[in-house]
Order: sequence, then C-alpha cells, then structure tokens
Amino acid sequence: VNMRFVEGDMLDLPFPDESFDVVFCIAVLQHAPGLEARRRAIREMRRVLKKGGVLLMTNWDLWKYHYMKIPLKMLFGKIFTPFRKTTAEGLRYCDFDFGDALVPWKVNAVIRYYHAFRKRELKKLLCEAGFQIRFHNYVRQKDEMQKSFALRAYNILTVAKK
Repeated sequence: VNMRFVEGDMLDLPFPDESFDVVFCIAVLQHAPGLEARRRAIREMRRVLKKGGVLLMTNWDLWKYHYMKIPLKMLFGKIFTPFRKTTAEGLRYCDFDFGDALVPWKVNAVIRYYHAFRKRELKKLLCEAGFQIRFHNYVRQKDEMQKSFALRAYNILTVAKK
C-alpha cells in the first residue's frame, strides 16, 4: 500500500477537490471551536470527497453519565457568571456555545476544548453541507456498529455519503 501522512488544518485541507473515496474523521470535529469552524470543517471534508465518496466520523459522546457534568458545568458558568468572568484557563464563559467544554486530559496535565455534540445537532450540520446520512447513532466501543442507549454510549458514529 502506498501511504503518506500529511499534516494539515481541518478548516483548510491541503488537497484538491474530489481527491478521496473515503474520509475518516475520528475524534477530531469535536475540537473545532465554534459553530462556524465546525461547519467549515464539514464543508472541507465534503470538498475533498469524490462524488459518491463516504465520510466515516466518530465523535466522543460527552453527554454520557460519567462526563455529563463537564458540559453542564460550562453551561451553568455561562448562565450564572458575570459577562467578563473567566475560567481557570482564562477563557470567558460568555464565549462558549451550548455543549462547549474544557476537558482535562492525562490527569489534568492539559486542558483541551471540546464540543459535546448532540446527535440531532451533528446530523443537521452534515445535512446542511449536503451529506446523505447512511448510519448515525450512539455506539459503544466494544461493537462500534451496535446501536446503544445514549447514556451508555461512548461515541456517535456517522457514515455519510456525498
């Protein structure tokens, strides 16, 4: 197999139009900050897909029971703190969208931005960009194609066609 790795920005993919039969977006889109950035990243994925190409995407399900407190904490911070109030990382609560969160990684060593997608929200973004949804549901890690109850899921798995 002839492979090469290319580093690029998901908002401006360094490939010509209609370059790929399949695009994999594994645990990436949730890190695009803001609605417009998420829309732009999806449009870029569609742009580089050939006609009839397939997008396979997973997004971490932050709304499951163990993690639900993270986006809820950010939401309450946005609603109940003064306009200029900031998080411990120096970010203003008022700049966050519903579902945005700062998630600790590796025992709080790094704080990273994350958007907690809701299934309907993600489907709407993909349909707006012109994708046809083939599979879109909550799944558990052990059997990624097995549908799961939302609070027990680990990911939202999406298969969409251009």
